Amino acid sequence: MTLIKNDRIRFLVIWTTWSTLLIPAGALLGFFVGLGISSAFGYGYDGVEPPLVQTFVYCGWVSVIGTVTSLNQWLLLHRRIRISALWILACVAGFIIAETVAGWILWKLDISRNALGWGQGGSILAEAIIFTFSGALIGLFQYPLLKKVYDKAQLWIVVSAVAWGIVPLVIFIFGGLTLGA
Repeated sequence: MTLIKNDRIRFLVIWTTWSTLLIPAGALLGFFVGLGISSAFGYGYDGVEPPLVQTFVYCGWVSVIGTVTSLNQWLLLHRRIRISALWILACVAGFIIAETVAGWILWKLDISRNALGWGQGGSILAEAIIFTFSGALIGLFQYPLLKKVYDKAQLWIVVSAVAWGIVPLVIFIFGGLTLGA
């Protein structure tokens, strides 16, 4: 029993450590992908892109975060439970759909997605809401893959929503601490 408990703790530590390293790395890499998408449409990173371009930029950004993060998750899970590589696609799809819906809503409300982002002085709460929605979709899409091997897989939907929802808050806090230091 102790061996199983220690193995679970070890797995959790590895999962958390890699996520802590890869989410910010994916965000930074995604930022450059977003710049490339913006440039491809003839815009720079000055926040003046029309809503459709902003949506493409953010979809590119979260696609990279989702790919980097879910690839890591899949590699860790696959060793233990042989989960399908569709895990990665489920994460990326959840992010893209959430950003597309957010982009459409913001366009209808005449709110710039760029101005909304906390990095541009916008609302950290708005980012957290979008990421929570993304996490819920990701969990929902990954649930069918997980339920084959875990009888409490429905919890993953809630855990994913909460975990992704706090990512912008944690990045904001640690970013502030880092810049402050």
